[in-house]
Amino acid sequence: MRTFQLLFLSAGLSSVSTTSAQYAPTTANLTTVRSPLNHDITISYKSPDGACRSAFDHQKQYTGWVNVPGDYPTNLFFWFVEARQKSDVLTIWLNGGPGSSSLFGMFNGVGPCEIIEAGLDQYDTLASEWGWDRASNMLFIDQPNQVGFSYDTPTNGTLNILNNTRTTPPGGPVDDLPPHLFLNGTFSSLNPANTPNTTEDAAIAVWHMLQGFLSVFPQYNPPKQAALGVNLFAESYGGKYGPVFSDVWERQNAKRLNNTIPRNSTLEIHLAALGIVNGCIDDEIQAPYYPSFAVNNTYGFEGINSVRANLANASFYADGGCRDLLQQCRTAQNVYDPASSGNVDSVNEHCSQAYATCYRSVIEPFSESGRSFNDISQPARESFPSNIYIEYANSPAFQEAIEAGYAPIIVNDSYIGGVVRQYGNLSFSRVYQAGHAVPAFQPETAFQIFARIVMGTSLSTGDAVDLAAYATTGDAKADKHRDKLPAAPAPTCWLRAVPSTCSDDEVEMLRKDEGVIINGVLYASEGDWPLATRTTTSSVEAGAATSATQTLTGLFTATSTPRNGDVASRDPRGSVMAMVVAVSCTLFWIGTL
Repeated sequence: MRTFQLLFLSAGLSSVSTTSAQYAPTTANLTTVRSPLNHDITISYKSPDGACRSAFDHQKQYTGWVNVPGDYPTNLFFWFVEARQKSDVLTIWLNGGPGSSSLFGMFNGVGPCEIIEAGLDQYDTLASEWGWDRASNMLFIDQPNQVGFSYDTPTNGTLNILNNTRTTPPGGPVDDLPPHLFLNGTFSSLNPANTPNTTEDAAIAVWHMLQGFLSVFPQYNPPKQAALGVNLFAESYGGKYGPVFSDVWERQNAKRLNNTIPRNSTLEIHLAALGIVNGCIDDEIQAPYYPSFAVNNTYGFEGINSVRANLANASFYADGGCRDLLQQCRTAQNVYDPASSGNVDSVNEHCSQAYATCYRSVIEPFSESGRSFNDISQPARESFPSNIYIEYANSPAFQEAIEAGYAPIIVNDSYIGGVVRQYGNLSFSRVYQAGHAVPAFQPETAFQIFARIVMGTSLSTGDAVDLAAYATTGDAKADKHRDKLPAAPAPTCWLRAVPSTCSDDEVEMLRKDEGVIINGVLYASEGDWPLATRTTTSSVEAGAATSATQTLTGLFTATSTPRNGDVASRDPRGSVMAMVVAVSCTLFWIGTL
């Protein structure tokens, strides 16, 4: 799974010597209205002009916060993007973590644009050819509370970027470290009592958020009589979020029908499809595959010694080992916390011990490979997908804009994107040459799978089918495909992700105030910055060649299987660990082997 530091509500981009300019203003240029259904819910929003270039100027975008009722302040951040062509389909995207902003997915393959460097401390965006707005209205949500731009109580503080610790109130540099290693900003309180402690609580908060958003923007709520409704797609820890959110929302729908909650002040969330991208679903099922994949993978790469892998695998099944402790955790929860409140200390201790043991004995040995948990083709300090979205999201211009049986998946006529096993509404797809964040590595393949899911067509070909009777034919397993291990991209030391992206030598450079920092990246010298030696093409010029309707709209329906059987490569991003999982009302899965 992937976790990221919180985005600042407002953040300084220089040292702590500058002060007030680094903090969020007390007022913002937002339209604030109460939900016409529930006056306890308010929504503050605006159009983020210029923040994310979409394929067409007519596509409306809204960013803002929905304040939802509860025991503590909850302001959930959202970013809405209209589809390129008029559509009744609404898709909600959630990143995982837990603690990852959904802007990661938005700016890395799923959303309407991608970020590029445009100069020193300057960024621009380009319309993404395969953004999912090509087939659906999109709603990206930062959740649970205090993740990304979602917040409880705005709190000024100072972030030490070397260890990601925060001090409140703001302070100055310590230990004779350079001032630029300390950033002032406005954060959430980081009070753990002010965020949901269970996935069900998080689901209710987002349900309230949707009640507010869809009551203020009813034109984006799919018609009740329509076959297509609301789709929920979630990545990584979204394997936990997705099923629980779906279940909670369906129970809320049932409560509306039996008048447990009032119909006239609530909306039905008609869930049509649940998609899970490389989801963390069940440690009891998935944990043993960490040591297994280290020695038996697509690329024939032996990341750790086979004896070490066998020992890690055996520890999972040993008496008192990972599997036993996971089962004890679940038994304790069923007996002592059947309501899943998350507030029973003895249950939490059982489960914490289980997780710690599983990680130490079964999962952590994979790290001895020196490879990324998210993509075995990259070193542990992975540089793709890029962290540039964090720098961009913390830039003054951006924050002003938002205020503050397997069958081939035939993507196009030239290559096969993966394999899918589908039976009616249930499917499981494996995507070739992709890491954990599938849409970032294989945007076209991920889009075609997504579009076929929400349209209810064959995931293999895109043909119209009767899902009540449809099933793919082909091999029973999806593990036959083999590839060469691609070259890993060059590592990048990001200022806002030092612990996960910077080497010991680079950390020492930062401590000694050596090197140069350009657009949030540490370089040994200014000459190492790519834009120092080449001219950047403006996004306006670059976009002009791809703005034609036939390029940026439309789906693909296969009429035959490509003869050469080629698969897509994303040089230099080609990678591993990729599968696709989708679940439904329609149930689909985009996941990892």
